[in-house]
Amino acid sequence: MTPVPRLLVEPAMTIVIDGECHCRNQSANEARAGIRRSQRRMTDIGIAAVDNCKLPTYGAESLEDAQDEVGDRFTSVWKSDSVKAYDIAIREHKHDASQFRKHPTWCTIQSPESFIFGTPEWCSKAAAKYKVINKIRELVGDKPVHQLPSTNYWNKKKIFFVFFAQANDLIWLAELGVNLQVEFPNSEIIDLQRQPLASAIAYSRGHPQIGAASLFRRLGMETKYEHNGGNDAVYELRALLAEMVLTPEQRQLAFEEGQNLPLLDMDGNLVPLPASETLGFEDLVIESTDTDGVPE
Repeated sequence: MTPVPRLLVEPAMTIVIDGECHCRNQSANEARAGIRRSQRRMTDIGIAAVDNCKLPTYGAESLEDAQDEVGDRFTSVWKSDSVKAYDIAIREHKHDASQFRKHPTWCTIQSPESFIFGTPEWCSKAAAKYKVINKIRELVGDKPVHQLPSTNYWNKKKIFFVFFAQANDLIWLAELGVNLQVEFPNSEIIDLQRQPLASAIAYSRGHPQIGAASLFRRLGMETKYEHNGGNDAVYELRALLAEMVLTPEQRQLAFEEGQNLPLLDMDGNLVPLPASETLGFEDLVIESTDTDGVPE
């Protein structure tokens, strides 16, 4: 029997945060090297959250006990309304993320208007920290705050904050005045890029890390309009949940170079392939310009 992973056992809120920054004041060489300049302009902050208590794995004695309800790669969550997704966009930087503005060929910026899991919520840069903090407070069932940092606040419901390449996002959030572990003391930070599957794939390639798009491909996830904060937050939450419920056979297939798991479309439905075909690494086309080894 496979024990349920710790993250799914605790009565906590899992919240994925993905920040997007514009290419301003960054050279192509810096982009390739993964260097993030502090003066870059944050365009949007994506948030995707799920209450662990509402997942079929909560309270289960083993993953096998919950398998029927979980579905292949946790697609039961894809098909439910249990995931809450938001894209908080900064009004002053709207023109920087415009698809009509000239961008360098290496720039991966995606307009907040490309958010496909809802409608972007625009706010001023000065209000962004309140917007982010209060959105999280709302998710854990607490009242909003209008002065930061708040005093004598302890979130009773534990939060797992999840990032992909956390250093970038934490720096960008700090520039907005957001320190998650100060505002939410009962919390823990998890880096999806450092979880077992992504780490093993990177090690096998001789790279320090892999990009998010490579992980999505290996897990057989269809994605659209990546590099929008809200969209990426949802994809990263899906990837996190999928990795935690992979069977040993699925995990091995996802790890092997030149292979992926069978493709799941955006709604979590298996995409059928002709009997004579298998889904290899080169067969899965995902809209992304992500480069392995360059943190997002």
